[in-house]
Amino acid sequence: MAYFVMYENQKTKERCGFESIATHKAIENIVKGYKIGEDKEGFDKIILSPGDLVYVPTKEERECSELIDWKNIKTLLKRIYKIVSFSGKDLLCVKADISDPIIPTNIKEKVKGEIDWHNKSTSTMEGDVTIKNVCIKLNIDRLGNIKPYNNSIKLKTNRANVVNEPATPYFSKASISTLQQADEQMLLHTSKMNPEERMAYLQQLRETTQNSNLSEEEKISILSKFKINPSDENS
Repeated sequence: MAYFVMYENQKTKERCGFESIATHKAIENIVKGYKIGEDKEGFDKIILSPGDLVYVPTKEERECSELIDWKNIKTLLKRIYKIVSFSGKDLLCVKADISDPIIPTNIKEKVKGEIDWHNKSTSTMEGDVTIKNVCIKLNIDRLGNIKPYNNSIKLKTNRANVVNEPATPYFSKASISTLQQADEQMLLHTSKMNPEERMAYLQQLRETTQNSNLSEEEKISILSKFKINPSDENS
């Protein structure tokens, strides 16, 4: 896992400062009291990780975000992409509804894949826009409700039609005093988790390190008492 940091101008909405950061480096910085990417005055910081889902708005929606109908899942799915990896300042994605490409890449025989040379691309399938320049990070719960990760984006939705997801306790507390202990405990406990528990664990890790509403002291406090599973080992 890694992190991709970029900055969006609060007035012009143009993006810049694209940077890839390794996970161990990000956690190490937080433990030391640093941030994942510096804050820049007049810019909103956006942090992405592999596996995150983003929505690529149409030209009209980019001009007015209120045109996005977050209830119309069928329409939204046509422009949802999954983050696959990063390469320097490039964000590489694939459409979320693609499982395996029909035409695989073969570098030796110089056969280009269905999407690009590595079956992932920096732009949309239509090639009309570079994804990192316009994408909206998504928050999708287990019931299928879709909304932007950034609460500042105006929503066009009827809350009466949205089903609330019940909270599920997957974790118990475990004390972590050093970065090495964090790595060791993460490897030990995630190996014993089922897929749903592992996904929830990694999601909490991402949310903690990426939450711009938490101070660095609060992040350090959360990471130092990180919640892991199974419960019978840390009770």
